[in-house]
Amino acid sequence: MDATIRPPGSGHHLGKEVPMRILAILASLILLLNSASLADESYAFGVGPQMGVPLQSGTFKSHTTWGAGVHAHFRYLPRDEWSISGSTGYVTWSRDKVMGDSTTTVREYDTIPILLGFQYYRHLKRDIYWYVSGEAGFRFYNINVKEHDLDGALIGQENASETKTSIAPGVGLMYRVSDYVYVDAGLRLEYVGTNLSYVSLALVVGYRPFSEY
Repeated sequence: MDATIRPPGSGHHLGKEVPMRILAILASLILLLNSASLADESYAFGVGPQMGVPLQSGTFKSHTTWGAGVHAHFRYLPRDEWSISGSTGYVTWSRDKVMGDSTTTVREYDTIPILLGFQYYRHLKRDIYWYVSGEAGFRFYNINVKEHDLDGALIGQENASETKTSIAPGVGLMYRVSDYVYVDAGLRLEYVGTNLSYVSLALVVGYRPFSEY
């Protein structure tokens, strides 16, 4: 995901626009699913903060150290013990700043996943459940590279984007606060090959969980 530096205004900037349009479409779909859940107890929806750490083995680790953003998931619950799940979100990563003799290069990374899969639940005790999950799909990466002179003035920039297939196995705990509210803590390996993979932790508050439990 290297981007060639160009003077401001001379490069294309579609890299950031395309993923943001996709995110807007996904947000609309999730809102529709959430509306459907109000009339159907077999649906659930949750949203919350997410943290990410690149894997030590990947080159992604050499450019950034941590990421933060938002995670959203929806679930269709055909049976008590398992669900069909989907997730998306937005993670922005810490900047990579490289000092040169006459310039400073700053790289900024964003990630948007679109994944579908399943979750299998087991009762642990009282209102606590543990689960294993597996999702697969696509992950959109955006890189924004800026070059500054020693006085801090912007002298070049470029946006680039890349789409990767991804799998995301995970484990987590769900606490049922009430018949209609739950808290979910999930740990996942966001695997995108050795170069772009990372581990994520999301804490989600959800509406309309397994009320039949």
